Amino acid sequence: MIELIRRTYQIYFVLVASAGIAPICFSEPEPIDQFYNIWDKLSEENSNWKDIHQQLSDLFDQYPHLNIGRSAELFGYLTVTVNAESAKSDSIEFLLHEWAQYPDLSCSLMFFKCWEENVSLPQYKIVLRGKDALPELIGLLDNHTIAAAKTKTFPMQDTIEIVQLNDLALRLLREIAGDHVWKIHTQRTLQDWWKTAKELDEKTFLMQAVFSREKGKITVVHRTPVCLIARKYPEQLLVLCEIFSKDAANDTQPFILSDALAGSSLPKDERIHILSEFAQRGSLEHKRCVLQSLAQLDDKIAGDLLLPLLETISKDGTGPYWTCPEASLTHVVLRLDNNFIWQKYLSIAKQSSVGLRMEMMNPMSCCCFEEKNKKHRIAFLAAFLDDSTLRQMSNNPKFDGPCAGFTFPVLEVRNFAAMGLSSLLYMDESPNQSWTEEQWHQLRMKIQQKIDSEELVTPQRE
Repeated sequence: MIELIRRTYQIYFVLVASAGIAPICFSEPEPIDQFYNIWDKLSEENSNWKDIHQQLSDLFDQYPHLNIGRSAELFGYLTVTVNAESAKSDSIEFLLHEWAQYPDLSCSLMFFKCWEENVSLPQYKIVLRGKDALPELIGLLDNHTIAAAKTKTFPMQDTIEIVQLNDLALRLLREIAGDHVWKIHTQRTLQDWWKTAKELDEKTFLMQAVFSREKGKITVVHRTPVCLIARKYPEQLLVLCEIFSKDAANDTQPFILSDALAGSSLPKDERIHILSEFAQRGSLEHKRCVLQSLAQLDDKIAGDLLLPLLETISKDGTGPYWTCPEASLTHVVLRLDNNFIWQKYLSIAKQSSVGLRMEMMNPMSCCCFEEKNKKHRIAFLAAFLDDSTLRQMSNNPKFDGPCAGFTFPVLEVRNFAAMGLSSLLYMDESPNQSWTEEQWHQLRMKIQQKIDSEELVTPQRE
C-alpha cells in the first residue's frame, strides 16, 4: 500500500512539473507506516521472511518507539518464526504448516460421506488420529509461529492476515474434543482439563464428546466426534441414536448423526433398520432429518414412513417459516422418486398458508440437487404458475429471517414459482423488485412454452 502511494506521488510530480506548476510537498511515511509497508511483504510470493525480519529489526533500531504495542507483538511472532526449527515430516506441526497454505482454512469438517475423498488433506490426517492427536495439539497452543501470511482484500485497502500454529491447533482441538471443550475459553483451563481427560480410553472420550446440553437437553451434536465414532466404533452409533431420542430438544437436528450412520461400515440392512426406528421417534424435526438420511439407503421405506407425517402437517407451520419443520419436509420429498408422494405433497402445499407454501416450494430449485428428480421438481413448481396469491411480509414475525423470496417484500406465488423454474430450466432471467406485471407475465409464458416443448409433464392442476 505504501509503495502504491509512493508511485502515485512520483506520477504526481512528473505531471505537475510538465505543467509548470509548483508541486505540493508531501512528507515521508510515518515510521509505523514504514513498518507495515515492510510487514506486508510477508504475503508476497517467494518472499524471504528472514530478510523481512532483518529490515524490521533495523527499523526498530532507527525508531525505538515502534517497539511497543501491536508492532512489537507482530515482530515477536516473526522472530519466533524465523528462529524455529523445521517440523518433522510425520508431526502434527508439519501437517498444520501444510494446512495453512490452503486458501480456505474453514475448520468445520464436511459431512461423513465426504470424508473418504478428503482423507489426504492435512487437517483430516490430523483429525483421523482422534484422541492421539490431542497431546501434540495441546503442546502447540503456546506456539505462535506464523505458518502463513495471506492478503485479504477489502473495499478501501488490502490487509495481511497471519495464520499461526496455535490458532490452527486450537481449531482442530475443538473439533476433535467436541463437548469436552465446548465452554472452555482459556488455555490454562484446557491444559487442566486434559490432565483428567487423557486418562479416558478413546471410545469413551469420543462418546462423551458428541452431545452438548442446556438444562439437561441436547442442543448441539458435534460432527467430528460422531464421524470418528462412525469410522472407528460404528457399533456405538445405535447407542448415540437412542441417547439423542431420549434427551434432545425438539428443535435440535440429528442429521449429523443419521448421516454418519447412513455412511458407516455397518451392514446395510442394519443401517436401514436403525434409521427406520430412529425416524419414528421424537419431534417432527428429528424425524425429518433422519428420513433424509434413510432415503439415501432405501427410498421406499423412507417414503412409507413419510406418508403418515404428511397427514400431520399444520396449514401454517410452527415458528418462523424459514426454519419450520413442516416446510423442511421438502428435503425428504426431493430425495424420493414416488409420484404418489409428490402429488400428495403438492396437494398439501396448495392448501397451506402462503408463507408455508412458498417455503415448501423454495428448495425445489436448489442447485445442490443437480438433476435429481428434476422433472418432479419442475412439475411441482409449474403447478403454481397460475397461483396469484399475494405474499406480503409486512411485520409478521413468521417471516423473520431469510424466508422464501425474502428479497421481495411483496411477491405473488406464481412469480416466485417462475423464479425457481427459470433457474431449473437454465433461463437467462434476473427478476427484481422493479419488474412490471407484464414482465412477469412474459416470463411465465416463456417458461410454460419451454416446459411444453420439452415435454416436461406437469401434475394435473386443481
